[in-house]
Amino acid sequence: MKNKSFIDTDGINIYIHSYIKSKLIGKLVVGGMILTFFTAYIWFVTTADFDGIGKAVIPLILIPCLVLFFGGRFLLWNIYGHEAIIVNSKSVSYSYDYGIIQTNLKTITYDKLGIEYVPTRNIEDEQFGRLSFINYRTEDNLPEVIHETGIEISTEFAHDIADNLRQVLYSEFTEDNDFIPFSEN
Repeated sequence: MKNKSFIDTDGINIYIHSYIKSKLIGKLVVGGMILTFFTAYIWFVTTADFDGIGKAVIPLILIPCLVLFFGGRFLLWNIYGHEAIIVNSKSVSYSYDYGIIQTNLKTITYDKLGIEYVPTRNIEDEQFGRLSFINYRTEDNLPEVIHETGIEISTEFAHDIADNLRQVLYSEFTEDNDFIPFSEN
């Protein structure tokens, strides 16, 4: 599972796109588990004696719905998973794409932004991990995680994000303080 990530910037926003690349065997196992559950469920419902089953109606409806929701979502994420993150000098926004379902763009403003990269695994001599965006609150400077990447990214890509973030924040700082970024003298 070697995830793919891309970064782009327009000088004001940093656009981060990560795509999950899970192995075929994992997709087949999850799909097989869901299919096996529903096959067993249909067999149970068609062969069960329904005398006095009134108390079991809610679990008979609720359990397959939960398996379909969580299992189906997990399967779609492993097939089509895409995370989009937009970072600028005022906020962090993110959304997830499951192929047929896309979440709304959620935006979180921050006071002072920091990032933390935590390595989780090595794949083919390349280190992957999760990147956390941290807000340092104005009132007490305590850190709080405002977003953590849902897809593991490479260490090299995390450094690219940090470099682009420094450029965007530096650009905002020079504009706010009327600094001239270069001089001909």
